[in-house]
Amino acid sequence: MGFVHGFNYNQLDGIKERSGVTFEQLSGQKLLMGNVEIRLPLTGPERLAVIKSGYLLSELGIFFDGGTAYDSWKTISFSGSDPNDISLSRFVMSTGVSLRVNLFGAIIVEPYYALPLLKGSKPIFGLNLVPGW
Repeated sequence: MGFVHGFNYNQLDGIKERSGVTFEQLSGQKLLMGNVEIRLPLTGPERLAVIKSGYLLSELGIFFDGGTAYDSWKTISFSGSDPNDISLSRFVMSTGVSLRVNLFGAIIVEPYYALPLLKGSKPIFGLNLVPGW
């Protein structure tokens, strides 16, 4: 959760129904991850943000995530050529928009709208809670 937007544990049943990706194909002892984000300070100090605010700090972001969890390099499937083979770890990607809001300098609330880049997938609304900024 939080590594690749749109692939939270609670949403895996819907992803499995539409795309055939199972929990076993997204689990392992090692991670291979990549993320690109473009962030715009939305609210905050006048010099940095679009909307001046002394109390509410937030950022609007566009993201592209990709990654997999695996046990061995031999088990990673980048092409998805055999989606029914649950012994292969699937490399999954998503793209979308998010809003990161800093609450009291202690926790980040990040609602997001992600589109998993899988055949037959639908956009997913989710929420990440992250400690720190």
